[in-house]
This record gives sequence, C-alpha cells and structure tokens, in this order.
Amino acid sequence: MSSRKWPGAPGVTVFKLSLLLCCIIVELWVWLVSKLVGLGLIALHWIGLGWIGWLVADWLAR
Repeated sequence: MSSRKWPGAPGVTVFKLSLLLCCIIVELWVWLVSKLVGLGLIALHWIGLGWIGWLVADWLAR
C-alpha cells in the first residue's frame, strides 16, 4: 500500500546475490567432500540442493 518504490528493487538484488553465494558455497562443499570422501557426487549434490532449499524456506518464513 506504500506509494514509495525503490528504483531497481535492491532487496531483490540482495536476495539473488545471497542465493547465488549460497549455491556457490554448497557446490564447493559438495565438490570438496566428494573428493575427500569419495562418495557419489550425485547423492551429495542432492543433499546440497536440499540444504539450499531448507535455508531459503527458513529465510522466507521469517
């Protein structure tokens, strides 16, 4: 209902950047753990995606 709108919607940009950063961190973590432990990369990748989904859902629920 507010008439004030921010040009470029900085909140959306911050959200996208933080989401991208989370994805990069998780992908690096998945790669490192798969190299160290030698487990299946696909299983770890799905665990990482689930973790990202949980973080995003928790953040959006606030």
